[in-house]
Amino acid sequence: MDMDGTIADTYNYPDWTGILRGHVNDPWKHCGKVNPKEVYKMFCNVKPLVEPDVLQEFCNQWPETIVYSMTPWDATPEVEQATIRAKLQWLYKHFPFLLENHKLVITRQKQEKNFIQQEYVLYRSLSLNPDWKATPDDTLVDDNKLFLESFIGKKMLPPWLKNE
Repeated sequence: MDMDGTIADTYNYPDWTGILRGHVNDPWKHCGKVNPKEVYKMFCNVKPLVEPDVLQEFCNQWPETIVYSMTPWDATPEVEQATIRAKLQWLYKHFPFLLENHKLVITRQKQEKNFIQQEYVLYRSLSLNPDWKATPDDTLVDDNKLFLESFIGKKMLPPWLKNE
């Protein structure tokens, strides 16, 4: 299960692209100097997209849930560390059961979520197999259609979002 845009309302946070790209004119092509404190504040303060009891009931449909999140693209080591700290704090605040009973991995930005490449891993819960690979029986819950299209298992948009 993804975090940003799936359980965390990151993309409706004011000026999220400016925060993650350093407030440049063309954030999709260029990255300015990104402030790790601003990134940390944003990731700590985004609103949840789903109520905790609804998410917990949803996760209980499967034997295990892995939260697979990524840091911003082109992130410096300082921004990566700020992102990890903020995402962990956010999960503890809004969905602590995901950390208690499930698995978490945070990687650098990559193009798919089919397996964990150790060189991309920035944070991994101790209970997550470092050689984890998706199987055709796994289900990816994500708002990103590109990740869904490339996933080798089952795919679904989050049912709590109004999907078009």
